[in-house]
Amino acid sequence: MSSKIVQVKSHVVDPDFPTLKLANKCLEYVKSLDYDQVLLKFITPSKEYIAMCDEFGLDYNIALSRSELHWHEKDWNTDIGELSCYSSVKRKRKTSV
Repeated sequence: MSSKIVQVKSHVVDPDFPTLKLANKCLEYVKSLDYDQVLLKFITPSKEYIAMCDEFGLDYNIALSRSELHWHEKDWNTDIGELSCYSSVKRKRKTSV
């Protein structure tokens, strides 16, 4: 089974740490919790995030609403320079006749 990578929408903050912005972070899908919530894990969590989790005894997984995520690469924000998705590049090209 391949992993499902999703991207967090630009307005989202961490529910446990409201000062930590999750905008455009890439997370890996772990499992569905209920109808609207999913459990995700950071692909490469920052040292700051690890330290905050350790301080409060939390694991490195995060639960977010499905509506706070971009599930398809074509919707990802490629302006941040971390992602280069062929489908988003292809979508922006103009066809010449």
